[in-house]
Parts: sequence; structure tokens; C-alpha cells
Amino acid sequence: MTVWHQLALGYRHLWAAPVVYIAAGLLVLLQYLRASRLEKASFGLRITAPLRTWLVSMGAGIAAALVVTVALYMLSVRVTVYEVTVLWIIMAVLWLIDVRLSCIAYAASLLVVCGEVLRAAVNPALMPGVFAPLDAIHASSLLILSGAAQLSEGVLVQLLGARDPTPLFVQSRRGQVVGAFVLQKFWPLPLLVSTASGMIVPFPLLIGFSKLAMGSVPERSAHAVSPLLLIHGLLVAVAGFFLRSHPVGLAVAAALTFLSHGALYAFANHTETAAMPLFARPQRGVRILATLAGSPAEKMALKPGETIVRIGGATVNSSYDIHFAIDQNPAYAKLEVMDLRGEPRFEGAALYTDDPHQLGVAVVPDEHAREYAQVFQLSVGTWLWRWWQPRRRVVASGNPAHAPTMKNLGGSSAPNLGGNPATGP
Repeated sequence: MTVWHQLALGYRHLWAAPVVYIAAGLLVLLQYLRASRLEKASFGLRITAPLRTWLVSMGAGIAAALVVTVALYMLSVRVTVYEVTVLWIIMAVLWLIDVRLSCIAYAASLLVVCGEVLRAAVNPALMPGVFAPLDAIHASSLLILSGAAQLSEGVLVQLLGARDPTPLFVQSRRGQVVGAFVLQKFWPLPLLVSTASGMIVPFPLLIGFSKLAMGSVPERSAHAVSPLLLIHGLLVAVAGFFLRSHPVGLAVAAALTFLSHGALYAFANHTETAAMPLFARPQRGVRILATLAGSPAEKMALKPGETIVRIGGATVNSSYDIHFAIDQNPAYAKLEVMDLRGEPRFEGAALYTDDPHQLGVAVVPDEHAREYAQVFQLSVGTWLWRWWQPRRRVVASGNPAHAPTMKNLGGSSAPNLGGNPATGP
């Protein structure tokens, strides 16, 4: 009862200043709306439901935070308000450098390494007052906190990482325009942590996951990285727990955590992009990239990566063939489909003349496709600098009539998608 009473008091303090949480919730919602706009620009319609995705993400993050908070309390994880503040500052600085660096794994590792180095190399009496607390940081607790956050990320990726992926066209390594999915999710973690004095202080986090699925379906791509996150998070938490009385071991574990976390995502993305593109045009038929919710395609259980070979009595090899075959029998569609294993099956569903999308499938690009989205790591600092440069020149010239539009600022109207943001947009 005492534990739950302490946690209840902590969550009461957590919601005493709701501005941070409202801002985090809006940030997540804006990202999902941005992905929906990308679908609209690419396919002329919205395939996913951003509001539903946002509500699921918010609920899942809050549920995960409750579990992690109780676990941290039972493991006697102790931090200070100073450490919480410094972690947020480090994550903000890393966010300006590169969005994918702004997560608790990198921030906690840097704080532990800096604290242990200062403790070993500098006399605490000679350190300025603002840096003096670094000599007494709770390195073990910070590593356990980092590992718990990564374990939460691994579980959420396993359960929700492939839910409502964003389809788009990208350019493969061979220069071919192919279909792909952006798996990008954000979850708020309104955590509570205990201080050395016994107080419960809020420590809200925003964890995220981003990956490009080209060589496999979204479910397989997400499930390939989630075990790596779970194992990595478990190793970090175990190292922090068993190395409590070994400062050098904690510093080494923190440095390895910093390096291995980036290597984990680099390995997962390289494996995906190096594989043969799955969503490329097949030699026979039309390959499905995505299906619309509530459409006849969804009722027939058509899935991404499957290939439509025939509709009715007509062979189809392009989206135009699909429209022509449906026009021949607009009331009912009988399909021959090849699944991911290459085995045929037959599906059928009624069509409705008032349905503007008819079958309800988005197909992979053909050999004539030229437009595609550029996917690259987002550096907020670089984006802000590019955004400011034209405006600085306009101010210097004193001629606002030559101010460029927002469309021209980045040099390309192709959508930009971040790599592995933990707190970034």
C-alpha cells in the first residue's frame, strides 16, 4: 500500500504541469498527420488512420510507463533532480545534432561516462558549482533506467511496430523505383523515479522507432528488430544492476551502450536495404503494396507483398488492367492471388458502384515510375540552418520581395523522414 501511495503522489505531481505532456502528445499527433499527408501526396488518398494510430500510441505508452515505473521503484533506482535536468539538456542538444541520437540510451551513457571521468580525473573541490554534482551521479541507476526504456521500446515494437505503416515509393540501391513502408512510431513514457531523499519526481520520456521496410513485409521487419532491442535493453539493465560498486565497469558499460545502440539500428537497416526489394514489379501480375481499410481488398484478406494474377477471366499486369477488368464486371470481383510463398488462391468480393476506390489496393510502381520519396537521417540543426540562410540573405539585402517560399527552402519537395528518433519529430 505504501508503494502505491507513493506512486499515486508522484503521478499527481506529474500532471500538475500538463504543458509538457500536451506538447509531447501534439508532437506525436503531428508526426502521424505528416505521414498521412505523405500518403495523400503519393497515392491521392489516405491509407492509414492517424488519429487512431495516435490514440493507440498514447495508450500503449502510458501503460508501459506504469509497468516500468513500478519496476524501477522495486529495484530501488535512485536519481536526483539534477540528473533528470541534465539528461533532458543532453537529449535536447543531441536532438539538434541528429534526431536519432536524442534518446535516453545515448543521453544516460554520456552522463555516466562524463561523471566517471570527472570523478577519476578531477578533484571535486576544483569543479565549478554547476558541475560538482557530476561527481556523485547514480551511474548504476541511470544504466538501469536506460535499459528499462529500451526494454519498453522492444516490447512496443513487437506489439505495435508494424501497425499502420506508411507506404511510399523509394529508390533502391540499383536505381529502381520500388515500394516500401516506413515503420515509424512514437510512445510517451510518463515515468516516475525516486530520489535519494525518498521523493518521487516525474521523468517523462518520448521513445520512438523508425525503420524502412523494403525487403520484407512490415510485420517481419518490425519483429526482426524487436528481439535485438529486448536483448540490448536487458544487458544494459543487468550491467547497471551488477556493477553498482564498480565505477570503471559502469563507465565501460555506458560507453559500450552508446556504441552498440547505434550499431543495432545500423545493422537492422542495412539488412533491410541490402535485401532484394520485395515490393518491386513482378514478372507476372500486379503486386500489392497496401490495402484500404474497409475496402473489398481488405475483406478478401489481401496483404502487402501478394500478387494479383487474374481478375475474372482477364490477366492483369498493371493498375490499368485492374481497372479494365473491374469495369467488365463492376458488381463482383473474383481474383486469383499468389501469396508470399508463391502458392495460388482464389478470393472474391462484391463491388459497389458508389465506391470511388473500387477494389481498394495500392500497387507497387511500374517501370515508368519516376517520382519517389527521399529517405534520410534528419538533423534538426542542419534543417534550421538551411531554413535561416535564405532569410538572412533577404534581411541583409533589405528586399523581402525575393524571399523564397517554404517549398523551395530545402531544395527538394520530396518528403523527409527521420531515422530512429527517440524524442524528435
